[in-house]
Amino acid sequence: MNNLYFRNDLNLENPVKEVFTNFKGQKVSKKTCLKCNGTGFIPEFGFSDNGKCWRCRNKGYEVFRIYTAKEIKSIIKANDRKIIAGIKKTQLNMEISAIQRMKRNHEIYVKNVAYKKAKILQKNKSKYIGNVGDKLERLLTLDWCIEKEGNYGNYYIKQLRDNDGNIFSHIGSALRDADYKKLPKGSTFTLKFKVKEHSEYKGLKQTKITNPRLVKGE
Repeated sequence: MNNLYFRNDLNLENPVKEVFTNFKGQKVSKKTCLKCNGTGFIPEFGFSDNGKCWRCRNKGYEVFRIYTAKEIKSIIKANDRKIIAGIKKTQLNMEISAIQRMKRNHEIYVKNVAYKKAKILQKNKSKYIGNVGDKLERLLTLDWCIEKEGNYGNYYIKQLRDNDGNIFSHIGSALRDADYKKLPKGSTFTLKFKVKEHSEYKGLKQTKITNPRLVKGE
């Protein structure tokens, strides 16, 4: 008769001595309960159900299915396949994550290049408009507006541009429409203003303005 082994005896070192057949027709054998060491009781838990071992139900042993050496080898191969499959899946997930990171980094790089390119073009495109003291009227778009806290209340730093890409800047009150609502970023309107000075900020030519007023009807 071929020796039979418990499933975890992968080295085939401890063949079972007693063999039974369960109600399913499978070969099984008794194995000492590891919880109570075969006694059926756990003294430390005497306060609960008189210390009876719940794992083996007070029998001192558990019943497990047993396998032939050939079946154990098949189990080992199946386990190896699962391990290899798990490793491959992990490696695949790592490669996918790496590709996704590379894609994100590339997208960020492309955006940065585009931003720097636009900045360079903007620097070369923007020119001084008018002369200091000139009163002008121009169609402008609000690029951005930052609110700051000052000693005499809040003030706003604004950057605007015209259709030719020339940059204008203003420090003072917020630009508001006829209903006294602050104009949002991206708003386009006709503005009357006075040229205060011409300056450069990080190589970008700017026309600083003062006394800006929206043309009526804007």
